[in-house]
Amino acid sequence: MVRADHGTSGTKPAPEQELVGQTKALARGDYTSCRVCHGVFYQGNQGVDAPALTRLPAWYVRHQLMGWQKGWRGQHAEDIPGHVMSAIAKLMTSDAIEGVIQEIQRIDRPTLTPAKEAGAQAQQFLVEKGTRAGDLDKQLLVKKGEVVYKERCLMCHGPVGGEGREAMKAPPIGGMEAWYFKEQMMKFARGVRGYHPIDAYGQQMVSVARTLDEDSLNELSTYLSHPLWGPTLEKDRPKKRVTKPGNSKDPLN
Repeated sequence: MVRADHGTSGTKPAPEQELVGQTKALARGDYTSCRVCHGVFYQGNQGVDAPALTRLPAWYVRHQLMGWQKGWRGQHAEDIPGHVMSAIAKLMTSDAIEGVIQEIQRIDRPTLTPAKEAGAQAQQFLVEKGTRAGDLDKQLLVKKGEVVYKERCLMCHGPVGGEGREAMKAPPIGGMEAWYFKEQMMKFARGVRGYHPIDAYGQQMVSVARTLDEDSLNELSTYLSHPLWGPTLEKDRPKKRVTKPGNSKDPLN
């Protein structure tokens, strides 16, 4: 990040210069600007509307960066986080994009539960954990959310514990943070995302999002963010990639 010069002769670089500096850093393999928003382990940061990236396959990250570059994502007036990503993506070379993707892929991805095992494990988890009133309420939301997923999401996104479907540009959404899922679905519903005629897959999502009422959205987001689908908190992230002190200043090398 660029710091302001507190001297009398220096001035802080313009935002455009900061972006150029950040993209040059990406080209050199310095991913600090990505970590500032998305977290050191790319675990996401709700405070700046930055989602977790480690669950996303390379093809999806590449496709979305292309969307920001070409303007079919991140251009709506209400999409402030999208404006930031769009400005950065438009300055990235193809090599920088592939470097970012490789960097994200270096982080151990959470292990998702295979769909064929999910039903039994979910039942066992809820039997063990669903003892308090709040847990029982969540149990009901999870069950209802599973029904909504099978009706509205399964055809494109595939089994909730799977890898999504590249042919339909539908990413895996099992384990996605509830706040981010709801935020994106509301953006689709309002036309803030999926607005561009060239974004055919986004327009499909607009149609789906507009069929979900508030209850269905809460049920679906609770189901998708369920602990069954893998660790979601930074404290649960695998740490085996971190080197011992003194080996590197970068904890990810």
